[in-house]
Amino acid sequence: MNITVGIPLIGDVPADAFNDHMRLAFRLGREAERGGHGVFFSCPQNIFPHDRARIAVFEDALRTHSEYIFFVDADTLVPREGFAELMRVQQDTKAPLISGHYYRRGNPFTNTWSKKIGDEFFQVEATEGIHDIDTCGLGCALVNVKWVVENLTPPYFTMEMGPHSCIVTDDIAFCTRIKQAGGLILGHAGVRCIHLGNRQAVCDETVPVLRKWFNQKKGQQDARSESLSSTPVQDSADSVQSLGGEAAGAGNESAVL
Repeated sequence: MNITVGIPLIGDVPADAFNDHMRLAFRLGREAERGGHGVFFSCPQNIFPHDRARIAVFEDALRTHSEYIFFVDADTLVPREGFAELMRVQQDTKAPLISGHYYRRGNPFTNTWSKKIGDEFFQVEATEGIHDIDTCGLGCALVNVKWVVENLTPPYFTMEMGPHSCIVTDDIAFCTRIKQAGGLILGHAGVRCIHLGNRQAVCDETVPVLRKWFNQKKGQQDARSESLSSTPVQDSADSVQSLGGEAAGAGNESAVL
Protein backbone atom coordinates (compact mmCIF):
# COMPACT_ATOMS: atom_id res chain seq x y z
CA MET A 1 0.00 0.00 0.00
CA ASN A 2 1.33 3.42 -0.99
CA ILE A 3 0.26 6.72 0.54
CA THR A 4 0.84 10.24 -0.77
CA VAL A 5 0.93 13.05 1.75
CA GLY A 6 -0.19 16.19 -0.07
CA ILE A 7 0.82 19.55 1.41
CA PRO A 8 0.08 22.42 -1.01
CA LEU A 9 2.44 25.29 -0.17
CA ILE A 10 1.51 28.95 -0.55
CA GLY A 11 4.37 31.18 0.53
CA ASP A 12 6.33 30.15 3.59
CA VAL A 13 5.47 27.36 6.02
CA PRO A 14 5.01 28.53 9.64
CA ALA A 15 7.89 27.32 11.81
CA ASP A 16 5.57 25.39 14.15
CA ALA A 17 3.90 23.72 11.19
CA PHE A 18 7.24 22.81 9.59
CA ASN A 19 8.37 21.03 12.74
CA ASP A 20 5.03 19.23 12.94
CA HIS A 21 5.20 18.15 9.28
CA MET A 22 8.69 16.76 9.83
CA ARG A 23 7.47 14.73 12.78
CA LEU A 24 4.55 13.50 10.67
CA ALA A 25 6.95 12.42 7.92
CA PHE A 26 9.10 10.57 10.44
CA ARG A 27 6.14 8.73 11.96
CA LEU A 28 4.65 7.76 8.61
CA GLY A 29 8.05 6.67 7.31
CA ARG A 30 8.61 4.47 10.34
CA GLU A 31 5.14 2.92 10.04
CA ALA A 32 5.68 2.37 6.31
CA GLU A 33 8.93 0.58 6.98
CA ARG A 34 7.23 -1.72 9.45
CA GLY A 35 4.22 -2.35 7.22
CA GLY A 36 6.11 -2.72 3.97
CA HIS A 37 4.36 0.12 2.15
CA GLY A 38 5.56 3.38 0.64
CA VAL A 39 5.02 6.99 1.71
CA PHE A 40 5.50 9.83 -0.77
CA PHE A 41 5.29 13.58 -0.20
CA SER A 42 3.83 15.95 -2.77
CA CYS A 43 4.29 19.64 -1.96
CA PRO A 44 3.38 21.82 -4.97
CA GLN A 45 4.53 25.36 -4.25
CA ASN A 46 2.74 28.58 -5.17
CA ILE A 47 0.40 26.94 -7.67
CA PHE A 48 -2.81 28.96 -7.98
CA PRO A 49 -5.70 28.63 -7.62
CA HIS A 50 -6.00 25.91 -4.99
CA ASP A 51 -7.68 23.40 -7.26
CA ARG A 52 -4.59 23.26 -9.51
CA ALA A 53 -2.37 22.51 -6.51
CA ARG A 54 -4.62 19.65 -5.43
CA ILE A 55 -4.71 18.31 -8.98
CA ALA A 56 -0.89 18.27 -8.94
CA VAL A 57 -0.98 16.24 -5.70
CA PHE A 58 -3.47 13.81 -7.21
CA GLU A 59 -1.30 13.35 -10.30
CA ASP A 60 1.68 12.59 -8.06
CA ALA A 61 -0.43 10.02 -6.22
CA LEU A 62 -1.31 8.31 -9.50
CA ARG A 63 2.34 8.24 -10.57
CA THR A 64 3.38 6.57 -7.33
CA HIS A 65 0.42 4.15 -7.43
CA SER A 66 -0.83 5.48 -4.10
CA GLU A 67 -4.08 4.11 -2.77
CA TYR A 68 -4.65 7.08 -0.48
CA ILE A 69 -3.90 10.79 -0.31
CA PHE A 70 -3.52 12.38 3.09
CA PHE A 71 -4.12 16.09 2.53
CA VAL A 72 -2.61 18.39 5.16
CA ASP A 73 -2.66 22.16 4.81
CA ALA A 74 0.67 23.89 5.37
CA ASP A 75 -0.74 25.81 8.35
CA THR A 76 -2.47 22.85 10.03
CA LEU A 77 -1.05 20.76 12.87
CA VAL A 78 -2.28 17.17 12.96
CA PRO A 79 -2.34 15.28 16.30
CA ARG A 80 0.11 12.43 16.75
CA GLU A 81 -2.38 9.62 16.05
CA GLY A 82 -4.42 11.62 13.53
CA PHE A 83 -3.46 9.74 10.40
CA ALA A 84 -3.75 6.32 12.05
CA GLU A 85 -7.25 7.20 13.31
CA LEU A 86 -8.45 8.38 9.91
CA MET A 87 -7.04 5.26 8.27
CA ARG A 88 -8.69 3.03 10.88
CA VAL A 89 -12.09 4.56 10.14
CA GLN A 90 -11.47 4.28 6.40
CA GLN A 91 -10.72 0.59 6.70
CA ASP A 92 -13.89 0.07 8.72
CA THR A 93 -16.24 2.15 6.56
CA LYS A 94 -14.58 2.38 3.12
CA ALA A 95 -15.59 6.04 3.02
CA PRO A 96 -13.90 7.89 0.14
CA LEU A 97 -13.30 11.00 2.26
CA ILE A 98 -12.66 11.30 6.00
CA SER A 99 -11.83 14.62 7.67
CA GLY A 100 -10.22 15.58 10.92
CA HIS A 101 -11.67 18.46 12.93
CA TYR A 102 -10.35 22.01 12.73
CA TYR A 103 -11.68 25.56 12.90
CA ARG A 104 -11.64 28.25 10.27
CA ARG A 105 -9.53 31.31 10.94
CA GLY A 106 -11.49 34.48 11.51
CA ASN A 107 -14.55 35.28 13.57
CA PRO A 108 -16.82 33.42 14.35
CA PHE A 109 -14.21 30.61 14.07
CA THR A 110 -16.62 27.92 12.89
CA ASN A 111 -15.42 24.41 12.09
CA THR A 112 -15.30 23.18 8.49
CA TRP A 113 -17.99 20.47 8.78
CA SER A 114 -21.53 20.97 7.62
CA LYS A 115 -24.66 18.92 6.96
CA LYS A 116 -27.21 19.77 4.29
CA ILE A 117 -30.83 19.74 5.42
CA GLY A 118 -33.19 20.69 2.65
CA ASP A 119 -31.53 23.52 0.75
CA GLU A 120 -29.53 24.82 3.71
CA PHE A 121 -26.22 23.84 5.27
CA PHE A 122 -25.83 23.65 9.05
CA GLN A 123 -22.72 23.44 11.20
CA VAL A 124 -21.88 20.06 12.70
CA GLU A 125 -20.54 20.66 16.20
CA ALA A 126 -19.01 17.59 17.81
CA THR A 127 -16.31 16.76 20.34
CA GLU A 128 -16.27 12.99 19.91
CA GLY A 129 -17.41 10.20 17.60
CA ILE A 130 -17.62 9.68 13.84
CA HIS A 131 -20.16 11.81 11.96
CA ASP A 132 -21.85 11.60 8.57
CA ILE A 133 -21.32 15.03 7.01
CA ASP A 134 -21.84 16.62 3.60
CA THR A 135 -18.95 19.07 3.35
CA CYS A 136 -15.58 19.61 4.98
CA GLY A 137 -12.27 21.30 4.39
CA LEU A 138 -9.25 19.41 3.09
CA GLY A 139 -6.81 20.72 5.69
CA CYS A 140 -6.67 17.27 7.32
CA ALA A 141 -8.37 14.73 5.09
CA LEU A 142 -7.84 11.17 3.90
CA VAL A 143 -8.95 10.47 0.32
CA ASN A 144 -9.45 7.06 -1.26
CA VAL A 145 -7.74 7.48 -4.65
CA LYS A 146 -9.23 4.37 -6.25
CA TRP A 147 -12.79 5.37 -5.34
CA VAL A 148 -12.30 8.84 -6.82
CA VAL A 149 -10.89 7.49 -10.08
CA GLU A 150 -13.69 4.95 -10.45
CA ASN A 151 -16.57 7.25 -9.53
CA LEU A 152 -15.63 10.79 -10.57
CA THR A 153 -14.40 12.33 -13.80
CA PRO A 154 -11.29 14.53 -13.99
CA PRO A 155 -10.46 17.20 -13.17
CA TYR A 156 -11.32 16.02 -9.66
CA PHE A 157 -10.77 19.44 -8.06
CA THR A 158 -12.32 22.61 -9.43
CA MET A 159 -13.12 26.15 -8.36
CA GLU A 160 -16.65 26.90 -9.49
CA MET A 161 -19.04 29.82 -9.68
CA GLY A 162 -22.09 29.32 -7.49
CA PRO A 163 -25.38 31.20 -7.08
CA HIS A 164 -25.25 34.98 -6.69
CA SER A 165 -21.70 35.04 -8.15
CA CYS A 166 -20.29 33.27 -5.10
CA ILE A 167 -17.15 31.19 -5.61
CA VAL A 168 -17.47 27.53 -4.65
CA THR A 169 -14.04 26.54 -3.35
CA ASP A 170 -12.27 23.38 -4.45
CA ASP A 171 -12.93 21.50 -1.21
CA ILE A 172 -16.69 22.18 -1.24
CA ALA A 173 -16.92 21.33 -4.94
CA PHE A 174 -15.03 18.06 -4.31
CA CYS A 175 -17.37 17.13 -1.45
CA THR A 176 -20.42 17.93 -3.57
CA ARG A 177 -19.24 15.66 -6.35
CA ILE A 178 -18.56 12.81 -3.92
CA LYS A 179 -22.07 13.09 -2.47
CA GLN A 180 -23.64 13.26 -5.93
CA ALA A 181 -21.80 10.03 -6.81
CA GLY A 182 -23.22 8.33 -3.71
CA GLY A 183 -20.04 8.53 -1.62
CA LEU A 184 -19.81 8.78 2.14
CA ILE A 185 -18.04 11.69 3.84
CA LEU A 186 -17.16 11.28 7.49
CA GLY A 187 -15.85 13.62 10.14
CA HIS A 188 -13.68 12.17 12.91
CA ALA A 189 -14.23 14.37 15.96
CA GLY A 190 -11.42 12.64 17.82
CA VAL A 191 -8.79 14.04 15.43
CA ARG A 192 -8.52 17.59 16.78
CA CYS A 193 -6.19 19.75 14.69
CA ILE A 194 -4.69 23.18 15.29
CA HIS A 195 -5.08 25.84 12.59
CA LEU A 196 -2.30 28.42 12.65
CA GLY A 197 -3.20 32.00 11.82
CA ASN A 198 -1.67 35.45 12.11
CA ARG A 199 -0.04 35.08 15.52
CA GLN A 200 -2.94 32.80 16.47
CA ALA A 201 -3.34 29.10 17.13
CA VAL A 202 -6.99 28.36 16.44
CA CYS A 203 -8.06 25.26 18.38
CA ASP A 204 -10.45 24.05 21.08
CA GLU A 205 -8.58 25.89 23.83
CA THR A 206 -8.31 29.26 22.08
CA VAL A 207 -11.57 29.54 20.11
CA PRO A 208 -13.75 30.60 23.10
CA VAL A 209 -11.26 33.35 23.98
CA LEU A 210 -10.93 34.48 20.35
CA ARG A 211 -14.70 34.62 19.88
CA LYS A 212 -15.11 36.65 23.08
CA TRP A 213 -12.38 39.08 22.07
CA PHE A 214 -13.74 39.61 18.56
CA ASN A 215 -17.31 40.03 19.84
CA GLN A 216 -16.17 42.61 22.40
CA LYS A 217 -14.25 44.46 19.70
CA LYS A 218 -17.27 44.41 17.40
CA GLY A 219 -19.45 45.69 20.24
CA GLN A 220 -17.08 48.60 20.80
CA GLN A 221 -17.05 49.40 17.09
CA ASP A 222 -20.86 49.27 16.92
CA ALA A 223 -21.12 51.55 19.95
CA ARG A 224 -18.67 54.02 18.40
CA SER A 225 -20.58 53.99 15.10
CA GLU A 226 -23.86 54.58 16.92
CA SER A 227 -22.34 57.46 18.84
CA LEU A 228 -21.06 59.09 15.68
CA SER A 229 -24.37 58.65 13.88
CA SER A 230 -26.26 60.31 16.76
CA THR A 231 -23.96 63.37 16.86
CA PRO A 232 -25.73 66.38 15.24
CA VAL A 233 -24.02 67.66 12.10
CA GLN A 234 -23.90 71.44 11.58
CA ASP A 235 -25.10 72.97 8.36
CA SER A 236 -22.20 73.82 6.08
CA ALA A 237 -23.09 77.52 6.12
CA ASP A 238 -23.02 77.54 9.92
CA SER A 239 -19.63 75.84 9.83
CA VAL A 240 -18.23 78.48 7.52
CA GLN A 241 -19.69 81.26 9.63
CA SER A 242 -18.27 79.88 12.85
CA LEU A 243 -14.82 79.76 11.29
CA GLY A 244 -15.21 83.03 9.45
CA GLY A 245 -13.31 85.36 11.75
CA GLU A 246 -10.47 82.96 12.38
CA ALA A 247 -10.22 81.85 8.79
CA ALA A 248 -10.33 85.41 7.46
CA GLY A 249 -7.28 86.38 9.47
CA ALA A 250 -5.41 83.19 8.78
CA GLY A 251 -4.53 83.93 5.16
CA ASN A 252 -3.46 80.83 3.24
CA GLU A 253 -3.84 78.69 6.33
CA SER A 254 -7.62 78.82 5.83
CA ALA A 255 -7.20 76.08 3.24
CA VAL A 256 -5.95 73.77 5.94
CA LEU A 257 -8.99 74.44 8.05
